[in-house]
Amino acid sequence: CGGDVGKLTLMLRGIACRLTQEGVKQILDEVGLRGTFSFVYVPRVITRKSNLGYAFVRFRCEDYARVCERICHGQPFGPAAEGKLCEVVPANSQFDEQAIMRKRRRKQHGQEPEILFCDDPIDIDNVSP
Repeated sequence: CGGDVGKLTLMLRGIACRLTQEGVKQILDEVGLRGTFSFVYVPRVITRKSNLGYAFVRFRCEDYARVCERICHGQPFGPAAEGKLCEVVPANSQFDEQAIMRKRRRKQHGQEPEILFCDDPIDIDNVSP
């Protein structure tokens, strides 16, 4: 990857509602994307143990984002997602960690959102942009 600064943050829609951020990371790692993304954010319903059905993933470069789209788009994403197919689209806002913190803090009355930061090394054998 070069100095890409394009569509680095993707929205994964239609994920299994019981998935946590760690679960999303684990699935991405298992499909060969380990080390290609810098954070995972899964908005959750505070009063229930479920997410809102989507996740944001920030990739280290646009090539890795395209690999994610190629692998995940149109496939079930997570257990209990048989009836759902993942839709991978660029996030409306190509935000970074700080932007998520500001936005969610406003929506959740000052409560800090939890973001799963990822600094795994890239598994070169599995990733080819």
